[in-house]
Amino acid sequence: MGEKEVILEKSFSYEGIFLVKEVLNVIKQFAKDKGYALEEASHTESVKKPGRNIYLKQNLKKKVSDYIKVKTTIEIDFSELNDKLVENKKYQVGKVKFNFEGVLETDYEKRWESKPSFWLLRYFLEKYVYDSHLLGVKSETSSDVEHLMKTIKAYLNMLS
Repeated sequence: MGEKEVILEKSFSYEGIFLVKEVLNVIKQFAKDKGYALEEASHTESVKKPGRNIYLKQNLKKKVSDYIKVKTTIEIDFSELNDKLVENKKYQVGKVKFNFEGVLETDYEKRWESKPSFWLLRYFLEKYVYDSHLLGVKSETSSDVEHLMKTIKAYLNMLS
């Protein structure tokens, strides 16, 4: 099995007025701009007395090379959502919590695991030859997740 390394785990929450559709459009536009494939892993919705609850799990995937793949998981938990009409436009009022996890996966096609000698060679190549390349990919992934967080916060008008 290929190696997976968690690069970054961050979260933040917001309470106020927003459009759920626009929050999702911000993520979709970010994925398009940065070359990620967007995949919805799960989606659940429930209606309770205080309001609607929506849970979304989305994966942003990017193939860097035949050996390296980057995956960012975004968990969005909307809770106590109620509709509010402002200037003839329908908004949602409630709470939202975002969890981000950036993961670097190497040898995702499992080519280097067929023999123990290949595995050992892969280990040394990663440690000494591809180290600078892997550091660059880790740095890029980390900055992409930070950029996405700042973009969402900017939409929600949150101060850092």
